[in-house]
Amino acid sequence: MSENTLDVRQVTDSAKAEVQKSFTEIMALGKHHNQRDLAEKAIERGVNAEQFRGELLEAISNARPLETPAAVVDVPKREQRAYSIIRAIKAASSGDWREAGYEREISDEIAHRSGKEARGFYLPGNISWGQRDQTAGTDSAGGFLVGTDHLADQFIEALQARLTITSLGARVMQGLKGDVAIPKLSASVTNAAFVAEGSAPSEGAATFSQVTMSPKTLAAYVDVSRRLIQQSDPSVEQVLRNDIINTFARKIDEVAIQGGAANAPSGIIANAGTNVVSMGTNGAALTYAKVVELIKAVEEDNAMMTSANFLTNPKVIAALRTISKQASGVEGNFIMDQMGTVLGSNVASSTLVPSNLTKGTGTSLSALLYGDFSQIMLGFWSGVDVVVDQSSLSTSGGTRLAFFQDLDVALRYPESFSVIKDIIAS
Repeated sequence: MSENTLDVRQVTDSAKAEVQKSFTEIMALGKHHNQRDLAEKAIERGVNAEQFRGELLEAISNARPLETPAAVVDVPKREQRAYSIIRAIKAASSGDWREAGYEREISDEIAHRSGKEARGFYLPGNISWGQRDQTAGTDSAGGFLVGTDHLADQFIEALQARLTITSLGARVMQGLKGDVAIPKLSASVTNAAFVAEGSAPSEGAATFSQVTMSPKTLAAYVDVSRRLIQQSDPSVEQVLRNDIINTFARKIDEVAIQGGAANAPSGIIANAGTNVVSMGTNGAALTYAKVVELIKAVEEDNAMMTSANFLTNPKVIAALRTISKQASGVEGNFIMDQMGTVLGSNVASSTLVPSNLTKGTGTSLSALLYGDFSQIMLGFWSGVDVVVDQSSLSTSGGTRLAFFQDLDVALRYPESFSVIKDIIAS
């Protein structure tokens, strides 16, 4: 037997092993999520494990991840009080984790679950950083000498709670590992027709596509002075975690709303598939007719799946409250009513909706979005990875804390949104 024949057999055996491994993983996922039939059909069609994950995401409840998020650690509440981000930072700075064994244990557990080692240490996503019991013994026995680290009811605020997009109904998927590919029927069969007796209908075919997601790395850093790190005042914990949460939440909201920059996901405004309603060559003031046109564009695409919302910035909100539906209308008959709704839909406001867009000679133009925000998907591949850098600020003794998280944004149906990008609003 020739060497070429052996090589072909080895390649074939390797390919078979990979296929079998993929089938085994598909069946395991199907059983775990009570979707055995879906798994068997996927194997019959010859899809791989990553493609099946996408199908499974579509089939199961939207609020339920494929597996427990790696950053969510099952720790009793009494032990959660012992976690300290300051202690973890000090340990990472010195490389000595003897005084931060608990924090190291949590980070190692997250790394084990995610299959990816932290560059620094992982922050848990469900632990109240900084809250600890007040420590004091009998005053005369030394209680006056014991420092107090006590933050009453200062639990970490969830990242999702700070996101405007999720408050409007965006779907959050956590615990992702590989790239996601969700199959989608992009065009239905259109050959349905009445035929004469004995006649056959014309042939038709559905068109399929995929909604894909792959991890994009969000990064930020905070410089902390030497004195701040050394302070025993527990408010330092509050300062740090607010920096982390606010910085990341604002950026995630920003890319979900607009996006499209280099290395970033494509959000609603930047997505080429959304409906666009134009105000004018160089932009124009908002009118009631254009608001109605926004709604019409989505309804004509049959793309309203659940409930609809408007999203814009404070400048446009002010315009909606002061522009009458018609010039000769009754005083007070404004586009936005006293309940804060427009034609029955709620209106949300965020300064992250751009007010610096340009069109023709128009500048400082604002955007107004309308649609079904449950069609936005936020996928998370990792928790927050913290890298402690002491070299960048070595001359001042400060510490740079760099934060990294892998995520992506996708629209299930871009047609579920319509956008005006050229509103003149002061």
